[in-house]
Amino acid sequence: MQGWTGVFPENRQSQPAPQKSITQSVLDEFLIKDRSQ
Repeated sequence: MQGWTGVFPENRQSQPAPQKSITQSVLDEFLIKDRSQ
């Protein structure tokens, strides 16, 4: 769930995530959707 930290603005304020982390969070989101299916 570490990828989601780049999605929520609250966590972004606590931990500034670089563009790589945001991109990784997006990829993680797709993986989670694939697992749900």
